[in-house]
Amino acid sequence: MQEFELALNAHEDFADLRHDYGQSLLRLGREGEALRQMEQAVTLAPDCSLCRRDLGQMYRRKAEQLQARAGDLMQTNMASPEGRADLVESWRLLRRAINEYEHAEQVDPSDATILYDLAFLHEEAGDDAAFRQNLARFVERARNKPELAQGLQRAEQLLRETGVAPRGAADRR
Repeated sequence: MQEFELALNAHEDFADLRHDYGQSLLRLGREGEALRQMEQAVTLAPDCSLCRRDLGQMYRRKAEQLQARAGDLMQTNMASPEGRADLVESWRLLRRAINEYEHAEQVDPSDATILYDLAFLHEEAGDDAAFRQNLARFVERARNKPELAQGLQRAEQLLRETGVAPRGAADRR
């Protein structure tokens, strides 16, 4: 960590360094500091799809933590102001996560995994139409990528279960 801090003192505008430092902080459980580093990385390099994805994941993780805490607080007191505040903040963070993933997809449209993750963010946010739309887009882009075969099968199954037949799925049977 000292090496990261020394490097950042010498090169404070190096987005990749901030990203890697943020990931290291996250692994150490220092989530607040990690989030600040990742936000700075995105500010320094708005076209870094990896930075945006990782920031989106951090927002998602924080939103899930707040939702869990709100659930605990509201289990004993449905009118808990802290619980309600946590729920509002969790929805705001989930929306920010979606925004970061949408930006990442604009920057790197060739990375189909962004669409897969984005679909499940929309599902978490309760937007079924966007969930299905992004899953269908993932299926289209993942067709000829063997490394995405498992995700492709899951996405096609979910689309069938929701009544949306993935285009070209019958051709592969």
